[in-house]
Amino acid sequence: MHGGGTGNLALVGASAASRWFERGLLHPHTDYERLPPHLASLPDPMDGDGYVALPKAPGLGDDFDLAYIDAHATARWGR
Repeated sequence: MHGGGTGNLALVGASAASRWFERGLLHPHTDYERLPPHLASLPDPMDGDGYVALPKAPGLGDDFDLAYIDAHATARWGR
């Protein structure tokens, strides 16, 4: 699978034809452990041996920081 993210991680986990997961395609000085502000935890943490486990949470396993998202929303639907 070429590219990171929880969607691609789910595809790797569901495919018998895929062996590798690219965690990121960013600049070499990018900190992959830095938590994006809209998430409460990393979606694809890597262990000490270089493995990324499939999330156990429902859906794709993203742990959204709903308070942050609500505070930074630009529009409210139905309000």
